[in-house]
Amino acid sequence: KNILRNPQTSYAQLALNIFFSLLVGLIYYQMPLTLPEALQNRSGAFFFLIINMVFGNLSAVELFINERVIFIHENSSGYYRTSVYFLSKVFADIIPNRIIPISVFSAIAYYMMGLKPAFEAFLCFTLTMSLVSLAGCGLAFLVSASVSTFAMANILIALPFVFMMVFGGFLVNLNAMLSWLSWLKWISIFRYGLNALYVNEMKGQLFYSNATILPGEVYLKSMDIDYSAWG
Repeated sequence: KNILRNPQTSYAQLALNIFFSLLVGLIYYQMPLTLPEALQNRSGAFFFLIINMVFGNLSAVELFINERVIFIHENSSGYYRTSVYFLSKVFADIIPNRIIPISVFSAIAYYMMGLKPAFEAFLCFTLTMSLVSLAGCGLAFLVSASVSTFAMANILIALPFVFMMVFGGFLVNLNAMLSWLSWLKWISIFRYGLNALYVNEMKGQLFYSNATILPGEVYLKSMDIDYSAWG
């Protein structure tokens, strides 16, 4: 009901995703397959995309905080169960504010950037964007349900996002890190999202320079990314 009464948030989310998709598409417009710009531009584009998908969920921390007092009163009065309230709020937020805008974002940005033309690759790209966003959104929901103030929520959500970004594999070589820190890569949304985008784009792709041809699989191996079907 809140969405039907106040659809401005959903419209704003859609407009923002269209704007960013056009921005990304123009910055990385029709990326070539020639080296070294092919790999450099794709790496930068993928990192920017994952950042946008993850940090775009900061607004989700307000989902349960806004109506906490009302929920406690109505739940204690027996109007509905906690699970019903939780699921209705989550699905009412995810579909209009996450899934639909991200699908539009992917459709615009993917083909403007000139990524692999196969339709299956586009579907995999869209699925990756959606799952990364939902993972970030899930963490935001967790924080929103755990605290009662926006100030504390903003602190608690920013900290894990920044740590995940550092251990995503783009800013630092994970194999060169201290062993007692390297395990953090396994809980990084950025790492899984980046690896999925790399494999989707690089596998089966050929990149060219004046003297050589570089298969995308060679680049994946140099990044220590497992591209086999079963990982």
